[in-house]
Amino acid sequence: MEDSQLLEQLSAEVHNAWWDEKKKQGFHAPLNCPHRAPTNEYGKFEAVCEKCHTDMYPYEELAENIKEYDRVTVRACLKAIEGCGYEVVEKKQEDCMVKLKHDLLTDKYTTVYHEPPNEMNYNAPHRFIVAKSDGNIILPEPLAEIHFQEGPIKECGVNGVCNEDLIAMVITRLEHFQKSEFSCRENALCITKLEEALLWLRKRTMGRGQRGVEGTHTK
Repeated sequence: MEDSQLLEQLSAEVHNAWWDEKKKQGFHAPLNCPHRAPTNEYGKFEAVCEKCHTDMYPYEELAENIKEYDRVTVRACLKAIEGCGYEVVEKKQEDCMVKLKHDLLTDKYTTVYHEPPNEMNYNAPHRFIVAKSDGNIILPEPLAEIHFQEGPIKECGVNGVCNEDLIAMVITRLEHFQKSEFSCRENALCITKLEEALLWLRKRTMGRGQRGVEGTHTK
């Protein structure tokens, strides 16, 4: 039996992927056409120039006959998956990536996810995904993935990024901005506070070294 909700979600993803590819090819929606007259004489779905494509709008705004193209693609893919001996199974909520929430964090452009609590090792999340903010995303398409060090280095070896590495990257970016016309007081304060964070992390490491437990899972 066909799952209509899944079909629509996947069809929207197929449409978005097609839309992104058409953008790369230089196409645009009629409403975004640079040749469109200010008098708005053309309708939303009327091509103004040869680079206009009348389907380059959000999936939910498309006519049913246009949506059906995406649905046909999804049905064919699902049938092929089943034909290869696989099945599509809905992930349990506890197994899904968790959206990172913080009072000072905005998801206007990007959204950050990390592994669920039942997959965390050593008391903290280690895998993070940064994705474009898109309400239609089922599984976030990564812009970047960060895998932090899992476990003490002397016991587990070097297997990921350290906290200090990431902080140092941000400091370097801000320092370069400060050498440009975008220099500002806010960036300078961020650099100072991030350097303070490095100092406190370094103090912690030095203390563990003096106690002979650096790089181990001993307090």
